Amino acid sequence: MWLVLLASLLSATLYYRHHYQQAEKARQTAVSEIERHQVSLEQLRQKIKTVSQLDAQYNEALEHHKNRVAQLERDVADGRRRLRVKATCP
Repeated sequence: MWLVLLASLLSATLYYRHHYQQAEKARQTAVSEIERHQVSLEQLRQKIKTVSQLDAQYNEALEHHKNRVAQLERDVADGRRRLRVKATCP
């Protein structure tokens, strides 16, 4: 009788140990995937930040040049500057 009880406890212990080990492996896999995804997200955030900075620089330069062209147009219209065009026709 004791032998049957001991065998059933041993088999239950081995059963639950096996399931625990499988769950632990699944948890470790999930953790490694999450860490890999976090690294990817951080790289994307850095790229987005870099692109945003470049966009701001280009927009600032574009606005500066637009203002410069508008000022030159006003100067030509008011007569403060002269516009010279050098063109040739074949």
